[in-house]
Amino acid sequence: MYSKENICRGNMIKFALVILAVLAVTSPLEAFTVPRTGNGALADELQKFVDLIPIKEIIEIVHRYKAEDIEFQQVLEYFQSYEFKTLITEIESIPEWIHILNYAQSAGLDAYYLVNKVNEYLHLSPLKPNSRATRNIGGIRGFLDEIEALIPTDQLKSLYLERVANSAVFADFNRMLGSPIAQTLVNKLCASINFNNFLTKAKNYGVRFDIIRVDMEERLGLTVPC
Repeated sequence: MYSKENICRGNMIKFALVILAVLAVTSPLEAFTVPRTGNGALADELQKFVDLIPIKEIIEIVHRYKAEDIEFQQVLEYFQSYEFKTLITEIESIPEWIHILNYAQSAGLDAYYLVNKVNEYLHLSPLKPNSRATRNIGGIRGFLDEIEALIPTDQLKSLYLERVANSAVFADFNRMLGSPIAQTLVNKLCASINFNNFLTKAKNYGVRFDIIRVDMEERLGLTVPC
């Protein structure tokens, strides 16, 4: 039996991987190498997790849903909508978000490269470091279920625990994600009308944000009021 903590952590990873897969199809992330900056220490740690993911299989699923699934196509259209672009612009204007990006950047992850891949896809201006006829074959829930079936949850969990215990840069990054700065970011997002609209749309598609919320609260010690 998996504990609630294991299931929650796994679902957070899976949700992040879905986003990575969509980005990989629209604009490949340099053969799925985590982008480095400076000494690349944090990028090297995150690469260990990426290397466990069956990227090619995920991309095949993304292509299939993109070509054949009505609900998935609707979500991709929503990603290009004024409402979603406004949400992304709002998030990128939050000082705490910029602080976390700058932290990751200084720790060796080129976080701005990843953020600007999203902005490029949405036709938004890039951020600069240290600046402010188809059918329905499963819908979004079916897409997420297929992706989740590919994820090596136990291996990712073991690697996470091992790196928290043995990697100073990864442990520090994990603490940052549970810091007062991260809590302030969560509070501002939960107060955002655009963000709550996004949550409602995602829930209607079957995304299980309640599991993610519990993981953020139990693993990182954050309070998630939305």
